[in-house]
Amino acid sequence: MDLQAQTDAVAVLRADLSSGRSVLLTGDAGSGRTAVLEQLRSELTASGRAVVLVRGADAVAEVPLAAFAEVIADHQIAGAAPLAVYTTLPVRVRARGTVVLVDDADALDRASAVLLGQLTRAGTLVAVAVTSPENLPKSVLDEVIHGRWGRLDLAPLGSDDVLRVAAELVGDELAARSAAMVVSLAEGHLSTVVEQVAAVGVLGRGPAGTEVGDPVATPALRRRAKEATRGVGPQAYAALERLALAPELPVGLFAGPVVADLVEAGLVAVEGTSIRQTRPLVGLALRSRWSASERAARLGRLADDLGDWPAWAGTSMLMAVRAGRRISDHLLLDAADVALAAARSQEVTEFLDALDTSSPRERLLRGAVAAAEGDIAAAEEFLRDIDLTAVDDRMRVRVGRVWGLALAVRGADPQRAVRQVTTVLATIGDPVAGRVLETDLVKWRLMAGEQPAGVEVSPTSDDPRVRLDEAVIGAMLASLGGTAPEVLAYVDTGRALVSEIGEVPSSVPALLTLSEYLSVAFDGRVAEAEALASYHRDRAAREADPSLGMWEFAAAELALHRGDLTQADALARRATRHLAWRDFTGLQSTAVALMAAVDARRGRLGAAEDLIEDITDLHTADVKVALHVARTRAERALRSRRRDEAADLLSDAGHTALAHAHLHLALMALDEAFMLDPTDDRAQAVIDQRGLSPLAATLARRVEAVLAGTVAELAPSVDELDGMGFIGRAAHAAQLVSRMHSRAGDPATARKWRSRAVLLTSRCGTVWPPAPDGDALSPRELDIARRAARRERSREIGAALGLSVRTVENHLARIYRKLGIAGRDGLADEVLGEHVTQR
Repeated sequence: MDLQAQTDAVAVLRADLSSGRSVLLTGDAGSGRTAVLEQLRSELTASGRAVVLVRGADAVAEVPLAAFAEVIADHQIAGAAPLAVYTTLPVRVRARGTVVLVDDADALDRASAVLLGQLTRAGTLVAVAVTSPENLPKSVLDEVIHGRWGRLDLAPLGSDDVLRVAAELVGDELAARSAAMVVSLAEGHLSTVVEQVAAVGVLGRGPAGTEVGDPVATPALRRRAKEATRGVGPQAYAALERLALAPELPVGLFAGPVVADLVEAGLVAVEGTSIRQTRPLVGLALRSRWSASERAARLGRLADDLGDWPAWAGTSMLMAVRAGRRISDHLLLDAADVALAAARSQEVTEFLDALDTSSPRERLLRGAVAAAEGDIAAAEEFLRDIDLTAVDDRMRVRVGRVWGLALAVRGADPQRAVRQVTTVLATIGDPVAGRVLETDLVKWRLMAGEQPAGVEVSPTSDDPRVRLDEAVIGAMLASLGGTAPEVLAYVDTGRALVSEIGEVPSSVPALLTLSEYLSVAFDGRVAEAEALASYHRDRAAREADPSLGMWEFAAAELALHRGDLTQADALARRATRHLAWRDFTGLQSTAVALMAAVDARRGRLGAAEDLIEDITDLHTADVKVALHVARTRAERALRSRRRDEAADLLSDAGHTALAHAHLHLALMALDEAFMLDPTDDRAQAVIDQRGLSPLAATLARRVEAVLAGTVAELAPSVDELDGMGFIGRAAHAAQLVSRMHSRAGDPATARKWRSRAVLLTSRCGTVWPPAPDGDALSPRELDIARRAARRERSREIGAALGLSVRTVENHLARIYRKLGIAGRDGLADEVLGEHVTQR
């Protein structure tokens, strides 16, 4: 649980207790329950309430009422018999108005549980924390069910929050593999994040982020694993031991009832014919118990058992290699090919290291792994060592593909990739085989800034792999300037071909899903797009999937367009690190430029300009890089009061993007130019794109209303843009509506719209474009405003936030000024979410 979530949880609990309702707080161990109760106690005490905190962990089975010992002593009934305590203590606690907080209520001894039930029945206000309601003592559970208690469930931390906390602990973003380790073991528990980072330590820092040590089965982690497997039978436990050795295994290897039990317990997942563990901490705890020799013996037995499963030959071979057995070279190469297609570089290297002899195929695979790891010099050395005249067309195609990925994507040099792949293509005699490289060249030329217009992407080959490449290219091109249905047609075709082919590079489905995401986002369905990106980002973070940086970049760029610069900042910085680790989309330079644009819009112009200093014309040939560089330079002009120049920079970049068929990204820049300088020609550039998507149509209507000065037409665009998720543009439109009402002599309505603009801007964190009347509430001011709107007194607010009463009153004065209201009476309407009536 992060600090803001903890603060919000405490506010909810205080509100319930203030209204006379006891509350139940649930959450897994490590979810922050104890921290919430401790902060709640601190705030209640500071506000003058009598509070006691009882800890179930202090219970002692042999000593009845041990957990309540301090409470019993404070109320002068120490030494009394349990029956006297049960009847006397609740009356005295209730009379004093004491609030009783109980942590780990499921660990209370039986006598303490009975006393807690007596306290609740006597009308004492209590806040009880427990893992789940089923673990409550029955006497308390009855009161919860029938006594109309409030309830707050603490959700585990999301992957983004886990990584943010880890970054704070080590002083930098974690590298992808380390990030995956921490995310998968933590399972959203803050305490595990802190414990694991402290246990493994920092190994090194680099462009791809900070690497930490291998995971450690700490005592606390073993306890969680033991709790997770409690009640698991011997056969199911043996199945978990086998699953701890391999990423996944055939489900038929285990008895049906065993699989069913493990699925019901949430310890495994079955996907098709495969089964895998869902809780890596269990596998880590199990492996930590075995010696090296015992582990090798278990791996060997598993390899033998998988020998009866032809489809699992690769996994069988991996187990055998790890057990130290010798395997023939051609089998190892076949297994390495499969592992490479699945982007499992470590497995590829394990297979290659077990070879007895070298060959062109081995050098190709080592080159592909080196390229994936970002070692371009080594990749080139391996590839140049392959004699193209001594291999067949199939091998030449593979060499050409690896050259393209190494130079265009990992080496960020698409122009050189075009030249090298073209050279390889010239050595291929079979035009059908060469079609694969011709399709690749479309991608590399697109990245090199060459015109994509006129590129044929319709299926022309009987080879499903060629048609799959064409579907991916078609989806990518359509996502730049097509409609959502056009993109999804290519995506659906590509996914069908993926199912038909079976083993394909992991980048292929990722690029299809990215195309879908972009089409949904630019269609104005931001919530749907963010859910899609969040799912894939979380999965990639847990599994150290090569698509992690791509998804972080995509979400960061959308956050910029939405106006959420705080989110854009966090994700862009993480994306630059994880793209330095794996990047099959050529986004590294674009991510740096995006980070510069975000820095600039947040007022960090020096940092922004330092970032773009190393961006050359070679990089800005990529339209995406050029757009963000233009945003960065526009901010310098804007802050120097050269608004027209800033708008020109954005407009020029937008028109260049139009010329290169990047229509959606062009629209964003052209609209920003209009927001800075609302002239007829800038408006027309936006209006011309109105048929592109529902978002484009909304922006066009807003532009027309601004030019016409018609508030009745402009006001609806605020709700439309807010509903679509583009809160920055919604806030800007609300500012314009406020000014129109002010000029029309309607100051009351103008103030209402100004409050709406301020609150929208507060959700973004930053006003853009900067405006004298566009102040946002800071996070601290927003917190104070919400508390004041809930009728908390200044003294209570100050106690909760560690501020003096005078400081709280000063904050409130600034809040009233920004919202254009007279005092607290206006806060409930403005801050608690009531929208302005359109007029």
